[in-house]
Parts: sequence; structure tokens; C-alpha cells
Amino acid sequence: MYSSPRNVHSACADWYSSRNNLYGERVLSNIERLLVNNYLEAVVDRFLVISPHTQEDCKKAIAEVLAAGYITHFEWGCMDGEHTGWAILEAENAKQAQMAVPPAQRHSARVIRLTKFSLAEIEKMHVA
Repeated sequence: MYSSPRNVHSACADWYSSRNNLYGERVLSNIERLLVNNYLEAVVDRFLVISPHTQEDCKKAIAEVLAAGYITHFEWGCMDGEHTGWAILEAENAKQAQMAVPPAQRHSARVIRLTKFSLAEIEKMHVA
């Protein structure tokens, strides 16, 4: 029996959407992964979190970040005398990103939304 290209495409789409791994979990196609990643990039922003603390509070600040589960996100300047933690986090907003900072340091923490510029955007900025 003759199948039109539309039917062939539909059959392929059904096969891709019904793929499961060994555990019965649905496996995303490359196109689906790309769409999901693009959606996630559009939903979350990246933030630079700067969390200063005093030399006296150093151990406590690091222990609180560890307890909060963000220790792998932060980098520290303490060994060079700069008692500050820096992290780049993905979050929906600045307030959510600030939650990675221990409560005792939140009043002095800074959260900066980061932006990547395309070459076209940079060229537009310098023309004006």
C-alpha cells in the first residue's frame, strides 16, 4: 500500500515519541532536547552572587553555604585575604538567587543579573 510522505512523517514522529529506555522512562529526541533547553534558557536568568564576610565569620559563612547545599557553586577569595564568596547561579529572579547566601550575610550580598550580548547587539551599541 502506498504511504504519503505525511503518513511516513507521522509514523516517524510516533516512533520518536514512544521511545523508552531500559527502565521504561521516556527518552527525548534531539529536537525535543533542543526545544526544552531553549525553553529553560528563556525562563531562567544567570546571576552573579557576591557574598562578603569578615575574617572572623569566615568559617561560619562557609559552613552555612555548605549546609545550604551551594558549596560547589561558590568560589572563595579567603585564602588571598579577600573574604568574599562568588557564585554564578541560574534562577528565576534575583531574590531567588540571593537565597543561596546564608541569612547572616544576605544584607551585604550583591546579586547581579548577567547578560550575554551577540555580536550584532554589540555592533548596534557602538553605532549609536
